[in-house]
Amino acid sequence: MPVPAAHSATPVRPAGSAVHQVTLVTGDQVIVSQAAGRQRITVRGRDGARPEYLTQRIGGDDYVIPAIAVPYLGKALDRALFDVSALIRAGLDHTPVKITARPGATAPEPGPRFGAALARQVGAEATGRRTRDGSLFGGVTAVRLDAPGAPQPVAPRFPMHTLKVHLDPPGAGDGTFMALANSDDGRKFASALTIEGHEARASVPEGHYSLDAYRTTYDEHGVLASVREFSSEFTVEADKEITVSAAKATAQLTVGTPRPTGPVALSPNTVHYDARGQFAFSMGVDVAEGPVFVQPTGPSAVGHLLFRPLAHGDSPADAPEPYSYDVLLAGEGSIAANQHYEITADQLTTVKPTFYHDVPGMTGLNGWTLAMPDDGTPLESVPVSLFSPVSYDAPRTAYLAGPPGTVYSEAGLADPEDPASLYIGEWHQSTPGRTTTMDFFRGPLAAGFQGVRNRPESTWLCQACRDGDELRVWASGTIDSAGQDVLGPARPGTVWASSYRLLAGDTTVAEGTGTGTVDPVTVPAAKSGYTYVVDQTREAPWIRHSTDTHTEWTFSSEHSGSRTVPGTWHCGPLFAETIDNAQCGAVSLLTTRYQLDTDSASTVRPGPGQLQLTFGHTPGTLDLPTTAATVEVSFDGGKTWTRAAVTDLNNHRYLARWTNPATTTATDAALRISGTDTAGNTISQTVTAAFTVAGPAQHRKDGIR
Repeated sequence: MPVPAAHSATPVRPAGSAVHQVTLVTGDQVIVSQAAGRQRITVRGRDGARPEYLTQRIGGDDYVIPAIAVPYLGKALDRALFDVSALIRAGLDHTPVKITARPGATAPEPGPRFGAALARQVGAEATGRRTRDGSLFGGVTAVRLDAPGAPQPVAPRFPMHTLKVHLDPPGAGDGTFMALANSDDGRKFASALTIEGHEARASVPEGHYSLDAYRTTYDEHGVLASVREFSSEFTVEADKEITVSAAKATAQLTVGTPRPTGPVALSPNTVHYDARGQFAFSMGVDVAEGPVFVQPTGPSAVGHLLFRPLAHGDSPADAPEPYSYDVLLAGEGSIAANQHYEITADQLTTVKPTFYHDVPGMTGLNGWTLAMPDDGTPLESVPVSLFSPVSYDAPRTAYLAGPPGTVYSEAGLADPEDPASLYIGEWHQSTPGRTTTMDFFRGPLAAGFQGVRNRPESTWLCQACRDGDELRVWASGTIDSAGQDVLGPARPGTVWASSYRLLAGDTTVAEGTGTGTVDPVTVPAAKSGYTYVVDQTREAPWIRHSTDTHTEWTFSSEHSGSRTVPGTWHCGPLFAETIDNAQCGAVSLLTTRYQLDTDSASTVRPGPGQLQLTFGHTPGTLDLPTTAATVEVSFDGGKTWTRAAVTDLNNHRYLARWTNPATTTATDAALRISGTDTAGNTISQTVTAAFTVAGPAQHRKDGIR
């Protein structure tokens, strides 16, 4: 029976958006975002449920599978329900389904009710209160995606052999998630395997193979009770049968920290590369609590393995000042038999964050992604289960650790109830033994471009590039002073609206909602002057500042006949299945970073005011000198403007000074800036309600910064 009309397909976001939100059939919300040129997946659990899920990239598509779905995957639940890439390609923000059921049986409507019912069934089967019969909800035999799924694989051009994979013990098939790839060349075969009973079958060409699997068990509530990762390497020369066993996962993943923590959340991840050094597939699982065991393995005979688990622990509830630990537990080429990691104080990079916010008492979720700079993995999962609840009013400390060379990036949800309020930062180099400060949401917040930092081998989606005569110019809608991309909100009663226009000379070549041409547009080959305009409006009960912004860039561009950027940069359509950047060249636009002296409520005292303004250029282009800069302030909603005194501090930095009149107390002030470089590229930006002139009683204890 088809899903009710209320749950049929609707567009994800306006064209040009770099953020896609999809609600899975279980009610879990998946955010696929592009920020700082990277694709990230963030999952928010249904109606407050713990977001425990498995991720997989295989065959060019990204899958996000809630843990409660694993026992029924490929059986009553269609794996295509969780192919987030395919859902986005189809323009969906919900998961339309077709349901097959025995007479009298029904399924809850897709969403939180479906997920809650599935969790109850998982818990009942785990404790023997319900007998597994292959159906859901007492008679639903199949839930299928009612939309196009992943592209069909190309028919093989070489002899194929039947591979049978037996699971030991035989009952381990319910709750096992498995993938297989040809280790010689992942293009020959890379696929998830469907387990029927106690075995999986596949038709594969001859060669060397890597198999990876995760075995999950559950408690009476349908929550993960344990996870076991196990694997096998073997050669196929004819029809073959192998046996794999979760019992080989004997090494428990544990972490010790200098200060006590509550339960440690774990996110083990394995990444497989073939003998060509190319990505074959990746798998991971996010476990909010419960033991994780992995199978010790030596180096791969063919291909290469990266083992990249993350661990997160929060301070006990009675700690005088909250703190958290985030640790990257990296294994290069093998998985050691001893998986206990004892973290010492001299390994820690310490971060003291300040959260700028307009309304006292605000809370959010904050987390950290840690990685090695040469991973080159095409997908980054941002596990909300590893986020910490934070009070924006209270000080806190984040401790970060990983192998030498680890880089870190901040992420979180500005509104805990809104997965679209994701914010994503740039990469920073970890420095053990060092304490650093970091500002979140420090304004003015306005459109801009993020940089590429510390991950030269990773796939990076270029935001200002040209491939032949295909031009992409796509700014991040809201950048704070630290270069973090702040997304959302999307809850009812809020507004987060953007529009853009791109002109070649006086001719409009692209315009629409969103912040730019996420997918490239065709432009004239000859060198032309371009104007790129972005407008954005932000409205929510907790937003007072940077409510409206208007940004204009001018730049020049001409036909790009050769590649001038790293080979890992992606210049084509956003969700292209292959990357062809043979003619990709970076396009130079001016960028800005603000350092406005305010307290954490973006308020200033009457009297002297100042702003440090730093100009730069989009990644991959020359950092040309800036020849001129202006700063203006308005205290009457933009009717009149006062020009600030601007001093050139060198190295693209300017200091602007002005006076905040005593008569403007409780007034929101606007800023207007402009800059020009030696090539004639310009930027002008106006920010409404950039800061507030407040009386002494309105200042926060952190004072003016």
